[in-house]
Amino acid sequence: MRNLAYRDPLTDLWNRHVFERRLLEELCRARFRPVCCLSIVVVDVLGMTAINEIHGRDAGDRCLKGVACLLRESVREYDVVARLGRRRVRHTASRHRRPRCDPRDGAHTPADQRCQRTLGTALGPEYGSATTPDGETSGSNLLRCAEVSLQCDQERREGLI
Repeated sequence: MRNLAYRDPLTDLWNRHVFERRLLEELCRARFRPVCCLSIVVVDVLGMTAINEIHGRDAGDRCLKGVACLLRESVREYDVVARLGRRRVRHTASRHRRPRCDPRDGAHTPADQRCQRTLGTALGPEYGSATTPDGETSGSNLLRCAEVSLQCDQERREGLI
């Protein structure tokens, strides 16, 4: 029962409740450590809309599971990876800049060609990040800054700014 209360049922990542609690804990910790910075990285998976429209929601779900697995494997033991909403996954460091997944089995592969052949489109993450050098901000403000950073990167990529 406890697992159900704290985990996203699709990806098995931590849910928003756990994320918000840990964010408050880490902000408090950063305030009392003068050389401690706290960063948030927000991840959006490029190509998910196309996967869902072309291959169906089951294929999209398998891709999300694969990306979640890759993110969990890419962070330190004490970092938090959580699924906050329908389109966003948060993770604390971008150790893999272009992970790929195969919707047939949910596994990730570094081979762009395999993903493009299978899906007709490449999957990959876009990142937005924000850092507080001293913990002197609210968790919601830090998250909002990371989301704005993500949105700016998306608009820049699409040539809107």
